[in-house]
Amino acid sequence: MSSVDGVIARLRAQLEGLTGAARVEPLGRLGQALVQRFSQNGLGAPTALTDLNGAVAAFEEVLTHVGERDPLRANVVMLLGFALSARNSYMNDDRDLNASIEHLSAALESDGIPPASAAGARMMLGQQYLTRAMSRVATGQSMIGMLTAAANRTEIPDVDRAVECFRAVVDGPAISDDFRDMAQMSLEMAEAVRAILGGSPGGYDFGNMLAAMGKLQDLQQRFGSGGKPGYGAFRFEDVFNFSNPGRLINMDPLDHPVAVVEGAVEEPGPSAAAPVEPEPEPEPVDLRGVLRKRLGLAEPVWESAAGLLVADVPAVDVVDEVVAIAGTVVDEDEDADVVDWFLVAVTLHLRHRLDPGGDDRQAGADALLTAARKAPVDHPALPTVLRSLGAFLDADRPLGGVLDAVAAGFAGRFDAVLAGGGVTDPDEWADLHALRCVCRAAWAVAEAGRAVDRLSPGYPWPGPLKAAARP
Repeated sequence: MSSVDGVIARLRAQLEGLTGAARVEPLGRLGQALVQRFSQNGLGAPTALTDLNGAVAAFEEVLTHVGERDPLRANVVMLLGFALSARNSYMNDDRDLNASIEHLSAALESDGIPPASAAGARMMLGQQYLTRAMSRVATGQSMIGMLTAAANRTEIPDVDRAVECFRAVVDGPAISDDFRDMAQMSLEMAEAVRAILGGSPGGYDFGNMLAAMGKLQDLQQRFGSGGKPGYGAFRFEDVFNFSNPGRLINMDPLDHPVAVVEGAVEEPGPSAAAPVEPEPEPEPVDLRGVLRKRLGLAEPVWESAAGLLVADVPAVDVVDEVVAIAGTVVDEDEDADVVDWFLVAVTLHLRHRLDPGGDDRQAGADALLTAARKAPVDHPALPTVLRSLGAFLDADRPLGGVLDAVAAGFAGRFDAVLAGGGVTDPDEWADLHALRCVCRAAWAVAEAGRAVDRLSPGYPWPGPLKAAARP
């Protein structure tokens, strides 16, 4: 059994007995693992269609549990677009092709997609536009299909959209040289197709058309021989993490911790010396231990960390350091747990208190929601995590601001904890109940606002409704 087979088996076992929002994270990870196995095994594997159907079903179910304003939704929509694209490559089904284009386009309209994931989504979207355009052109039979398409000009808008997608990747933030090369080849291919289909009705420049077709053949050979492993349609690095902390995942690279090598690099002389034994690999750094030491945390860690939300804020350089370490822990470990994500939220709250003008309050609330979702209902840290939501609320906008994005997600977690009977302290129960009510109120006000916006123009009493919908 491969490693991905084991992951799939464990996730399916974990999902047994889970209902509602508790299924979100394991379902999302299962969908990713199924797409990964399809990517590794290829179209000819006996599990190919089963894996793709399972991935599509997993992501579709996740969407039933996350609201329109949930920070996870855009990433789920994007992954569903990837899965549908893969299934179309297997089934050649126009319904999957059109749905994948719709989902990838919707995801790219969101601000919540990390740059690397957005580049992968644009590459896939461009490929789907090109596939849709070319699927209606009978290039395999004769040149008549190309001439007919060029005369009708029906496929040109999709080709133009593909060109826009590939050009945005080529001109966008650097991802990797290999990825950019693949985007450049895709752009050249789309432009060649555009040249073939772009002839004026009734008057073709056959010289230009033949030259474009020759370039298209050359590009197809380059794709076959020059493509780098790991950069195919479904071999991008993990494009989605159900633990997206918001700001951290979009953090400027200058804000991430870097490894610094001190001392000059000595160039080899003209006469090569005897081979030098490589130095042993350095011992891995225990980032969790470093973070807890820098924050002065004691056991239980979550109780000690919660105290930092009301304690004096450390110096700026210390806060920046712990934010970077906490972010690195969750970025590098897909199994980061409730405590890891709670520490992300706490450190972002510390930085917000130093600089209230930034977006750390919202990013911290997003990370806190992720921490709450990471914990089983009976986890001893969960009441502390949920109770800490109060630290991120804005007294000037109690039912807006931060709660706009996280109220629905937190409301479900409060419901689960209070219904589970594990909270026996009356004061703690009262605090959690009050926070639940505020989350549900914020959620209801947001829904009311959207409903009032859709009032019929002739409704005679809009005033009270609009007033009630203002948070």
